[in-house]
Amino acid sequence: HVPLPDLKYLQHAVETSHGTFIVSHWLPQPEVCEVNVDGHVIHVYNNQQQLGRPVYLSLDSDGRIFVADYNKHQVLLLNRRLELERVLLDKQQHQLQEPCRMCYREQTGQLFIGSHSWAVVGWSNCVQIFTVR
Repeated sequence: HVPLPDLKYLQHAVETSHGTFIVSHWLPQPEVCEVNVDGHVIHVYNNQQQLGRPVYLSLDSDGRIFVADYNKHQVLLLNRRLELERVLLDKQQHQLQEPCRMCYREQTGQLFIGSHSWAVVGWSNCVQIFTVR
């Protein structure tokens, strides 16, 4: 059990190789935070222009964080200090639609993105695979 600061609508958390936790939430504002085991915030990414609703996280062996952003239809790549490296995938260039789950397979450089969206015929679900080395 890790006590967390006043974060609401927690979406996902992953443990880093050095024993801290990367946590995503979206109220009172969307953020990705790194917290230690005592719940103290170490780093925060909360660029309101770039971040909509961070719903899922994945890590690579260098400590970089992949952030699936459901509302902005994108995947961000943050460095280990939670600074934006780049928008890795987006709706315009990669037809990414409401990413909600993902898995990074470092051996192949593949990022598997699970997504769904509402269409005229009902929910549409898919898995997209991208090479992101």
